Amino acid sequence: MALTNVDIKNAKPRDKSYRLYDEQGLYLEVTPAGGKLWRLKYRFGGKEKRLAIGPYPEVGLKAAREARDSARSLRANGTDPSEHKRLQKAAQTKHTDGAFETLGRGGRSSMPTSSPEIKKVVFREVFPIVELTLKTQGDSNEKDFCTGNHVTVL
Repeated sequence: MALTNVDIKNAKPRDKSYRLYDEQGLYLEVTPAGGKLWRLKYRFGGKEKRLAIGPYPEVGLKAAREARDSARSLRANGTDPSEHKRLQKAAQTKHTDGAFETLGRGGRSSMPTSSPEIKKVVFREVFPIVELTLKTQGDSNEKDFCTGNHVTVL
């Protein structure tokens, strides 16, 4: 039986999270804190996955069903809806957020964790970029900016 707006409004928090199922993998997860989150449960590549659609009431029943249908059409075309959402989000924030982090990572998918590895990355990848930036900006205070084996905080 399909979920109705009355069912959603009457859903009260319990000791543990629980789900109110709609159709075709769409459900509303009700948290102990009272939050109501739309999610879609699906399988892709032989694995079970969940896609977060959004919180209720910001995302209503009709919009959640439309998002479900959109995700199903992506799956039918051979695209993982979670990966599609992640790529869309990354494309939106690519030019606004984390510019320095992206620059520092240099396209890396993971960062080194030990001090010697970090030092190698800084010397090999960060310092040349800082030097190039200073040269292109014509900064006369390069000696004040980079000294010895570390970068001075401005």
